[in-house]
Amino acid sequence: MKLSVFVVTYNQEKYIRQCLDGILMQDVDFDYEVVIGEDHGTDGTRAICEEYAAKYPQVRLLPLIENLGVVKNWLRTISACEGEYIALCEGDDYWTYENKLMEQVRFLDSNKDYSLVYGTSKLFYEATGEYTDRSTSECWQGDVFPYMLGNNFVLPLSAMFRKDAMMDAIRVMKESVPDEHWKTADYPLFLTLARLGKFGYIPHSYGVYRVLASSVSNTGDKKKNAEFRESMLYITDLFRKMYLQDGGKISKEQKRYICNKIIYRNLIVCELYRELKMKRKFYHRFFASFRSASNFTDIKTLLKYYLCYLFGKKTIYGI
Repeated sequence: MKLSVFVVTYNQEKYIRQCLDGILMQDVDFDYEVVIGEDHGTDGTRAICEEYAAKYPQVRLLPLIENLGVVKNWLRTISACEGEYIALCEGDDYWTYENKLMEQVRFLDSNKDYSLVYGTSKLFYEATGEYTDRSTSECWQGDVFPYMLGNNFVLPLSAMFRKDAMMDAIRVMKESVPDEHWKTADYPLFLTLARLGKFGYIPHSYGVYRVLASSVSNTGDKKKNAEFRESMLYITDLFRKMYLQDGGKISKEQKRYICNKIIYRNLIVCELYRELKMKRKFYHRFFASFRSASNFTDIKTLLKYYLCYLFGKKTIYGI
């Protein structure tokens, strides 16, 4: 089979039809399957998935088991995919471009040294009903691993990658990332794929990524948000060390990019701890930020932020 489209979903009855319709409208000339991992939700999501599985022979709904949680359900579903290539579309996102799969399959067929290809998308902010175009200023391609350390610039709904590279990536992830730091699966997967091959970028908007208040990266629960961002920083540091130990090289320009991004990510976590009045965690993360500083400008940025913190300013420097 040429391609598997992998869908994970949990309590998304409001969105799952639009997700599946966007997949099934694709114009393709190859065999493909849609593999759905529904994680024992409490609403009508599974009934809708069962309806689609009964109607469309290419849709395969995985058996119902206990609630696994985000990462374990993600790994179960992606491991069940049988295609040569795998595309992602989580249950609250959807595709709008009918040639997405055809375009990306042709790219990977023609570029054997590329492990992943991606595009861009629109962002939909459910709280305000606003659509915006995602910035294309950081759409890196080629050997992108150092840039991926600074920021996960690939939205899952826009990506397609090789299954053989993905299986190698999952093995590395399981061997390297402790369970307590697995708050998400796509970032360590993309980091590992970036080490295994090049990334291609096609300048098309492929769909819509919903920014929901309930998502793990955008939740209003500041403590959970801080824990999620801490895990992302841990994964970044872990993969950076592995890369350098294996003889990887980072240019001066790439180092500046990484430092700027990681300092900013650190200060976002500091700001969450400030609002939570968790002083011990605040100071631990703040002083950890200095490890990312590469010049006097970085140190000055951190000190300005700390002065804002000390004097209780509402507008925090750089955030």
